[in-house]
Amino acid sequence: LICWYLLFLYILLMILLSLPCALGFNILSGIQPLGAGTNIMDLEDFLVSNLLLPLGSFVYLLFCVTRYGWGWDNFKKEANSGKGVKMPDWLRPYLTCILPVLILIIFAIGIKGICLILGALGFANMWMAIFADVGVMVIAVLNAIRVLYTGGYHGKK
Repeated sequence: LICWYLLFLYILLMILLSLPCALGFNILSGIQPLGAGTNIMDLEDFLVSNLLLPLGSFVYLLFCVTRYGWGWDNFKKEANSGKGVKMPDWLRPYLTCILPVLILIIFAIGIKGICLILGALGFANMWMAIFADVGVMVIAVLNAIRVLYTGGYHGKK
């Protein structure tokens, strides 16, 4: 029973979330969410490019290099199987410490961009911008704590 319920819910969500894309150039063509000359597709492109892709890459990266996911050794063994360029060991500090911070910076820029756009349109106020900054800062601090707790890229406590 739960499986059919979830399937129906996913289908309904897929239909509802795809409606702006399907109706973006006809019924919803008069809506300009990001200013003059824009449409719904520009908003969706902005949200996917600046929010969903950085978060997806962050989760994928953490899954590949941390012990809570696939793990560095398993990732390296899989990446080095077969022909082609091998994954060097010197990339581990970059992939476990530096790259997550860079991804979070891109995510922070996306959040601040959304707040700027909403503020310019009159939908956001100063508190929303402060909330966005604090939220991004909390994510960055949690990542730093993760690096310190796991012993950096060595995986030792």
